[in-house]
Amino acid sequence: MAFYLHRDGQTVPFELETLRTMARQGELRQDEYIYVEAKGEWIGAALVPEMSNAWNIEESEATVAMEIPPEFFAGLDAGAAPAPEPAPAPVAIPRAPEPAPAPRPQPAPRAPEPAPAPRASFGGPANDFGGAAPSSGKSSAQGGGRAKVRSYEEIAAQPTQFDAIELIKEAWGISKPNLGMLILSFLVVGLVSGIASVIPLGGLIVGVPVAVGLTVVSLRLIEGQDVAIGNVFDGFKRFVPLMICGLIIGIGTVIGTLLLILPGMYFAMASGYAPQLVLDRGEEPMDAIKGSMKVFNANFVSLLVFAILLGLLNFVGVLACGIGILITAPVSIVAMNLMYKRLFGVAGGYANPG
Repeated sequence: MAFYLHRDGQTVPFELETLRTMARQGELRQDEYIYVEAKGEWIGAALVPEMSNAWNIEESEATVAMEIPPEFFAGLDAGAAPAPEPAPAPVAIPRAPEPAPAPRPQPAPRAPEPAPAPRASFGGPANDFGGAAPSSGKSSAQGGGRAKVRSYEEIAAQPTQFDAIELIKEAWGISKPNLGMLILSFLVVGLVSGIASVIPLGGLIVGVPVAVGLTVVSLRLIEGQDVAIGNVFDGFKRFVPLMICGLIIGIGTVIGTLLLILPGMYFAMASGYAPQLVLDRGEEPMDAIKGSMKVFNANFVSLLVFAILLGLLNFVGVLACGIGILITAPVSIVAMNLMYKRLFGVAGGYANPG
């Protein structure tokens, strides 16, 4: 039920409890008029049933107070009672507009899916073994050209900063979707090397060109290119310089080992990136060995720690009944070629050696 009061020239709506409070506080007199919407008329405040006890008076008292006000007697003395002023007509109270509905939350945009890993295929792109879909980003090396790379002096002048553990994790991330290809490549290289070792000097002559096939497979995966099992034999396209490089490293390691072992270990590690330089940059064997040693010396401590971590990784692989080495060795080879890329950059010759 709605109630209205005429205040300050305006008809104002009030709640019942508000009117009762005003009456108790003396803000609403008994002789004022209240418009009761349910009855459609103006009624004396004290005559509104819901207001009868607001001033602590009885209904009969309120009735007399409203029906015979003092002004009535004054009107009689004057000879005529003044006509009461017409009560103001009630005004239509516009309804407050309903609040606009809150906007529905929109779903958050989906994060872009990661780029698929490069494909490791056997005999062609249609025949794959555990490999992921080919990457959309192709290296410029796929066309056979060589990218511009820094000189050995520039690399050695500014030692490379890297986290060895993070690099090994990155190598695992590349290897995991391509383990089938990597394990098969590792077995093929081991088989060919084993057969060659039966022939006198066969292992020393063929060993490096065969082993470099694992470098080709690793670099192609690192650069996001398709890999086929035939890439294992790409090292034979630079057979002579790789063979010479392998002979020099082998002879130098033997001589160094005879000199209290440590010099031989140092030479084998320091010259370890020479085969990649011969394959990828097209360097002559001696220039590749010198360049590898120069960069190794500039990053001696970091590369020594890296080599120790890879040794521990493969030791764990051997402890796993010897089978674990089939996983840890290929991952280590990928890690070594990631290190090669960090140190020297990739020139691109590995993709089309010759």
